[in-house]
Amino acid sequence: MPAPLIKALKAQHREILSLFDALAVYMAGEAVPTIEVMLNLKNLKALLLKHVELENKSLYPELNSAKDRKIRETAKIYSEGMLKIGQQGFAFFDQYLHLKVSELQINEKFKMDLKQINLIVAGRIKAEEKILFPLYGKRTKYS
Repeated sequence: MPAPLIKALKAQHREILSLFDALAVYMAGEAVPTIEVMLNLKNLKALLLKHVELENKSLYPELNSAKDRKIRETAKIYSEGMLKIGQQGFAFFDQYLHLKVSELQINEKFKMDLKQINLIVAGRIKAEEKILFPLYGKRTKYS
């Protein structure tokens, strides 16, 4: 049974992916209330920040203190990778969050950037759940 931390992180992953899905529907041209689109963008930014903070506060310190060198090395690689992804993600929000929804819907660069950020985050989520999260369990068993 996964640890409460891993359950919380996975729940956040599902919520993050759900928000990306909701934004993709709107960007595909379907009628979605303007307020909902902006709310989803703001919620996505807030949730990503909350998620990164939880990982930095609770996940990485535990993995970095593991006795197993491979766990520590993997945690370092993922932590450094998260910094790069975080920079990309927050640059995206800084660039677009101030625009009106009507401007976003016709902005092809925004659509491409949203799709790219979605792919990066979805890939990261898949890797965390497949590689990083199981190490947390191993850390508690062997450290």
